[in-house]
Amino acid sequence: MALRKETHVKGLVGTIRCQPANAPASTLIPLYEELTAASPEFADAGGDLSYLRMLCWYDVPDSLAAAQKLLASQPSSLARISVVALGLLRNGDPKQALALYEGKQIDWASAPLPWRAVRIAVLRANGREEEASSLASKIDQRQLRPEERALIAPAKGSPSSKSPPASVKPPTKPSAKL
Repeated sequence: MALRKETHVKGLVGTIRCQPANAPASTLIPLYEELTAASPEFADAGGDLSYLRMLCWYDVPDSLAAAQKLLASQPSSLARISVVALGLLRNGDPKQALALYEGKQIDWASAPLPWRAVRIAVLRANGREEEASSLASKIDQRQLRPEERALIAPAKGSPSSKSPPASVKPPTKPSAKL
């Protein structure tokens, strides 16, 4: 279904939705790249792709720029705020990441798990460990992607710092199809 032109986008969306919530981000990136190439106007897919790439430390500057454009069009969207916050964190600007949440009424108990994970990382990067630990204690980490679990791990040199841990190897861009 995903290979037929008339159902390509629907097939990709279906394939993505069938992936477990805790699937590694690196396995989803190629699917989202194909989806955004097939349907560039699908803003939510572009936002998800930016998030997944930044989770993997892949193409952070470009992904952050794309996320900031989406945030400008939807400044109250928690998804858009969280993706930009992750990008700022990855770029070494935790204070600016924290500032994105200022003045927003957010019910963190009901927020989607990925956005809570970003919030925890932002809090930790800003020295607000007690708040971060409290929020982290309410998350079933088995439901998070491995990259999100690493993101919220208590700091031993911060996993959200400017450079990726030595064990992280960003995915390579898929080669062009023949």
